[in-house]
Amino acid sequence: MQTRLVFSHQPGFPSPETLADFVRQGARGGLTNRDAALFANAMEQGALIAVLDSADQLIAMAGILPLLDDEFELGGALVRADMTGFGLQKHMVQARLAVFEARQIAAWSDLYTGAAHADYGAGSRKALAQAGFVPIAYEAGPRELREECATCTKPVPDGKTCCYQFFQAPQDGLPVSYTPGSISIRNSRDDRVMELDLPPID
Repeated sequence: MQTRLVFSHQPGFPSPETLADFVRQGARGGLTNRDAALFANAMEQGALIAVLDSADQLIAMAGILPLLDDEFELGGALVRADMTGFGLQKHMVQARLAVFEARQIAAWSDLYTGAAHADYGAGSRKALAQAGFVPIAYEAGPRELREECATCTKPVPDGKTCCYQFFQAPQDGLPVSYTPGSISIRNSRDDRVMELDLPPID
């Protein structure tokens, strides 16, 4: 199957309303619901990416979202349930890091993220650690994310303050391995093959 990744500043990127609908319909696990206004703001101040199929239907999306205190969140990625197993997470992480660096959105140490302690967050935690993010104490996490934690109703693992593990980018930056071009990736569950086009950032 033919697919392509698109950055939010490029033609053909889905509207904020389309992204909000995608999250509302497909949110599962630890992903926090986000609205169209937040995505519109992220397009202006941060960065979003989307993966589209050959009919321009949304397969996956993720972003770098502006927070309070001039900080940014490498937000959770959402992959459509029938498109999991291709390992899109690692490509989406690298695409977001590449646009963060190329567009000089903020200092590296102002970039935070998180992943669920629960089993469904294992893939995200692994991808973030491999990308170079450093786990930090709950108290060191961005104020806005900690305020969200206070209103969250998800179960908190024993011995933890929050259901999420916060991570921060190191001050000297993260290694970025995004390379434009077409890659072929095989689904680990059913052997389907996806051709993914990775565009220049511009």
